[in-house]
Amino acid sequence: MVVGKAPSQEYTVVWRAAATGEVATETRKEKLSTLKNYVFRTCLDYNFTGANSRPVLDAEIWRTYKNRSKRVH
Repeated sequence: MVVGKAPSQEYTVVWRAAATGEVATETRKEKLSTLKNYVFRTCLDYNFTGANSRPVLDAEIWRTYKNRSKRVH
């Protein structure tokens, strides 16, 4: 039995500024679990401004397969 790495795919992260609605995209190729952790940590860094504050940054993870986009997280 051959033990290998978990498959990595190409994902697009859509970052959205909550106050302005400005959108930026970033394409990354890695495991989904690693990407989820990256997005979580980044949002936590930007949004940790106090208990009663509104979120500053929002993110979605998308995967494109056979010309169909699907929101993954």
